[in-house]
Amino acid sequence: MVTQGLKIQKLHTVIGTSLGAMVAWLWGQMYPESIAKLVPIGAYPLPLAGRNWIIRRMGIDAIRHDPDWQNGQYTQPPTHYLHAAPLLILLAHGVKQLHTLGPNRQAADRYYDGLVKHMAQHDANDLLYVLEAAQDFDPSPNLEAITARVLAINFEGDELCRPELAERDPALERLPNAQFVLIPANTQGCGHFTYYQADTWKTHLADFLGE
Repeated sequence: MVTQGLKIQKLHTVIGTSLGAMVAWLWGQMYPESIAKLVPIGAYPLPLAGRNWIIRRMGIDAIRHDPDWQNGQYTQPPTHYLHAAPLLILLAHGVKQLHTLGPNRQAADRYYDGLVKHMAQHDANDLLYVLEAAQDFDPSPNLEAITARVLAINFEGDELCRPELAERDPALERLPNAQFVLIPANTQGCGHFTYYQADTWKTHLADFLGE
């Protein structure tokens, strides 16, 4: 699409958030000669593991074990899995943010009920594809293939991509020229969803693009 359809032979910058950041890390390896700068926001170049993967696995199994899923051949949308479906979203929120959204049990119940309704708008097979498509994500073996300049932005309080689990990972030391920026948490922080709050990280991006 990019090189043949749009006739763009080299991209100035590839930016992605969350799942898009995972794609950005892979693009940096797959098309090193076609990307000058790489800005993955909200993902480390490491395999899915630990709680991040277990939560996704729970979402996958909840759909596949839903009695109405019928091996994906349902005619009416399955609904049993929906009660566990918000788990990944909850983990992506900041802890303080969730407490603000649900300062008491009644408010928290209303927020949870809203999440269930939100997830019911998604097709179960589509959601299953999204969850399973990421299960083999692991760009760490080929990090040296990345020749683009890298600015990787992540967030304190991110319960999906925990920075303390990644900051000492030896794989990251194989990107000596990459800039790893960790945005401090604050009372307005949204955990993993801080990537929506561009005011918290846009200065770093502007400086990087201006270099």
